[in-house]
Amino acid sequence: MAGLLHEEFDALLGAPAVDECLAEVTGRFADATVLSFVPLLVRRYAREELLVRVPFAHPQGLATEAVLLSPAT
Repeated sequence: MAGLLHEEFDALLGAPAVDECLAEVTGRFADATVLSFVPLLVRRYAREELLVRVPFAHPQGLATEAVLLSPAT
């Protein structure tokens, strides 16, 4: 899960930003009683948050529309 997000966003935001986002989103599920879907939910919510951050990291349009709209891998 983390590897896929790093692969997709490290070049755009940097590994520390991806790690920070993953830690924050993972923390939301600290009290979850059913853990089966937690990894999928963490990946989904972290990816959504990272997509929001991309335009702020590249205000001059370096993040292309194709990058922003690429499907989750």
